[in-house]
Amino acid sequence: MGLMILSTTLVLTLHAASVARRTALAAAQAEQADEVLRGLLLTLPIVPGEVRGASGQLSWSLSTQPQGMTVQGVRLCDRAASVRITASGRRYGLSTVELCPERSGA
Repeated sequence: MGLMILSTTLVLTLHAASVARRTALAAAQAEQADEVLRGLLLTLPIVPGEVRGASGQLSWSLSTQPQGMTVQGVRLCDRAASVRITASGRRYGLSTVELCPERSGA
């Protein structure tokens, strides 16, 4: 009976360690993705269209689409950034609405 309790405890401990490792990896990936997403939105120019790229263990995209209407002569752009972690296949995204640059000649 004691051996059964010991083996069950060992199995549960190993399982808990595995879950903790996977959770820590997911948290690290989420933190990395958040940094990349914020960096994309803050550093890339607001240009309508889509930009894609890859860096190390992730691929990313940034889509900028002008909204159809203007408010007091100002047009807004929907911006959506996404990151895919290659190793895990997890996807993360962040979106915002920003002022579109004025069109030249307008």
